[in-house]
Amino acid sequence: MLELISNIIAHLRHPQAKRYLVPRILSYNLIQGFWTNVSFLHKTANKKDIYKTYDEYFTNAALNFLEKKKDEKKYEKNKFHCATCENKMSTVSEAFDLTWLQRIGVDAARKSSHYWDHQRDIFICPVCNLVYSCLPFGFRIVKGKGFFINNNRSVDELISVNSVSLGDGQQEVTRDELESMAYYKIIDFMVNQTESRKDLEIENIQIVKYDRDMESRPYTYNILSRHKLMLIDECKKEFQHLVGKFAKLDDEYISLYQEVINRLYKGQSFTDLIYRLIRQVIDGKYNNITNIYYILKISNHQYKGGVHFMQTEELNKVRSYGFYLKKAYASQETKLNGISYRLLNALKVKNPSKFMETLLQAYSYKKMEIPSIFVQILNDERKFETIGYAFLLGLHGYEGNTDKEEIKHG
Repeated sequence: MLELISNIIAHLRHPQAKRYLVPRILSYNLIQGFWTNVSFLHKTANKKDIYKTYDEYFTNAALNFLEKKKDEKKYEKNKFHCATCENKMSTVSEAFDLTWLQRIGVDAARKSSHYWDHQRDIFICPVCNLVYSCLPFGFRIVKGKGFFINNNRSVDELISVNSVSLGDGQQEVTRDELESMAYYKIIDFMVNQTESRKDLEIENIQIVKYDRDMESRPYTYNILSRHKLMLIDECKKEFQHLVGKFAKLDDEYISLYQEVINRLYKGQSFTDLIYRLIRQVIDGKYNNITNIYYILKISNHQYKGGVHFMQTEELNKVRSYGFYLKKAYASQETKLNGISYRLLNALKVKNPSKFMETLLQAYSYKKMEIPSIFVQILNDERKFETIGYAFLLGLHGYEGNTDKEEIKHG
């Protein structure tokens, strides 16, 4: 067995083994998720030279087209326009479609109804066809999922922002970690721009996500604006904390990082996620309140610079009020949970009057004075939600890193 293993190792170290085995393995493990039934992935090409079959379908066609293009008089007579560039082709047979890309193109021969009057009018030139063949290597892939950051101001910037290290191999990098590293790389680029380029602020960077397991829609597209990048930068600590954190909602484990980042992409509120997590806490099915607090801080930062924004010190004060009300109900857990459910339901339906009514009853029952900060919730819906959820986090025992003296006198 040792002799056999030694022979195998010696064989794999041969230059020709690296030249042919590595790309063949990549073709099945990576490229096959993007291509189908062309070149070296054609069903009849599994025993053919992988480099020759690639050249025959992609490279040679592009080179021949560029050679023909040199004859400007003939080229100007071409009438079939490429759908992605300015190139023109003389015949349909010279053009390509994108049916060979997984779940992207339309087979004109079988699905002519996709075109007006069943006449195919979308063509790809051989050069673009060659460029599309590089699609698998634009994505950073981890376990069948990946992304591509289309920061296309220049080719150098495009390569730089997508060249995220996968680590030293000692520790496996998750997709969430890889994605967060890429965003921080964009932020660092923005922060470190020279003064002469300050007017060229990055706006609307497209993020393309890929998921091999999504049969009908493997690609999703989102826009990352400068405002969203600044939010990621300001809440870097919170986002990093959420990487690798999961919660079970509706009998399914979800990545908190992905849930938050997806809402950020789409410009959605985080309050539905916060509501569901706090509901799990009250039901005794989830106990990591720290994660919820970090999501609340990210949610609050959406309003930075506006009237809805609350300083961290204010959030900690509100949280401390909840914590001390909980202490007052230390021996009445059932009653406390009833208060929590009513407060949570008032938040869900955005009813500040009901929230205040429940709060007044809870404080009056213990002959405690209600803090003045709660007056703000009556005339500001966004602050109502932020204050309400911060109070509920304190009501379930989270003190955070706030100094005890600050809590006591806050």
